[in-house]
Amino acid sequence: MKLSSTSTGAVKYLLAGAVLLEVLAQTYGFYWKLPIAASLVYFAAGLAVALIPVWKDLSPGQATEASWIRIAGIGLFTLLAAWCLWRNVHLVAAAPLDYRQADMLPILETMAQRRLNGAAIYAPIEAIWAGMRPIYLPAMWLPFLPAVWLQLDIRWVSALLLVAVMAIIVFGTGRQKGQVSIRLIAWLALILLYYYIFGLYNTLITLSEEPVVVFYYLLLAWALFRRWPVLTGLAIALCLLSRYSLVFWVPVYLVYQFFYRSRREAYTTAAALAGGLILLLTIGQAWDQLGFFLQLQESYLDELLDPDKSWSFIAQIGNNPGLIKFLPFSGIASWHRLLIIGSILIPPAALWLFRKYRSGLQDRFFGLCSLKLCLVYFYNMLTIPYSYLFYPSTFLSLFILFAAFSDKNDA
Repeated sequence: MKLSSTSTGAVKYLLAGAVLLEVLAQTYGFYWKLPIAASLVYFAAGLAVALIPVWKDLSPGQATEASWIRIAGIGLFTLLAAWCLWRNVHLVAAAPLDYRQADMLPILETMAQRRLNGAAIYAPIEAIWAGMRPIYLPAMWLPFLPAVWLQLDIRWVSALLLVAVMAIIVFGTGRQKGQVSIRLIAWLALILLYYYIFGLYNTLITLSEEPVVVFYYLLLAWALFRRWPVLTGLAIALCLLSRYSLVFWVPVYLVYQFFYRSRREAYTTAAALAGGLILLLTIGQAWDQLGFFLQLQESYLDELLDPDKSWSFIAQIGNNPGLIKFLPFSGIASWHRLLIIGSILIPPAALWLFRKYRSGLQDRFFGLCSLKLCLVYFYNMLTIPYSYLFYPSTFLSLFILFAAFSDKNDA
């Protein structure tokens, strides 16, 4: 769908503004104690990011890039990456790992150490809550193996993965073209997000495992945009064995590849996906844990419905992104069912709309934008929306923004 230059320019600013608003809503909106407005803006901006690139042709065309702009981008990346790693030195020193504050990273560290020692990875951990059973899929703890082997704080893995994510966004999308002002907005959103994570509200690094998930989803975004089926399949395997939020998107994307890309590409992606899953489950000694993983959703819902714990969940709902805060807590079971039903229906609905209106849509962005749409729905519909869970979707928006204005968008 080709637009006039004026119309295209306005849509480009709309996309850039939506990404900036999404970043501000997830981070500074809650930092400034504006949970209601931030939740609504975050949801609306995420929808805009999911729809605009597949709806409108934003390719830069014959626009050129001055060498000084490229050099400035490399300089900004270098400075921001160096600052993040410098900040991580202080964050790690100031906040020793303590399972009583947050048990995720201590559990993952123990699982990695057990793998190196040849011990039973999924046996209860007596040193954590007097026998905590590990619940993490293999792709969550495997990245921490090098740090454990080198006896480093495992949060260095998190910091390095976020720097790798920055590199994927800035360099993996190709050379940036078009209006300098739009690229400044993109860089502003990127800098504000990293400043928030490393400078203001550091729990994504110090307490959570989510940088691993962010890296996997950005690796998938990179593979989708560059049309690399082997990397796409491997990245999907990593995503599935970390978080399950894209599980219903995967078969629909393979169908899209088969009918609208090429059968060979679909077969290659499926083979890489199957091989990646087999390899990860084998290395992670997790084959006999599959039944346990599948039962976690039922246990999760039972815990949500426990009246003795509802007070803590209500506090989490009010202080984090997500739409459940607008409904009474008594309806949480129905909300959870709506989460599952919508997650099942949205991917095939997106493919149906693509098939019906294909001639006016941007084929290159179907994979990225359909994935973004699924993540927007899934995370905003979470029953217990911990703030760190939303970062994969937000980082994906930054990738989409940089990709929309790159020379690879013309390829």
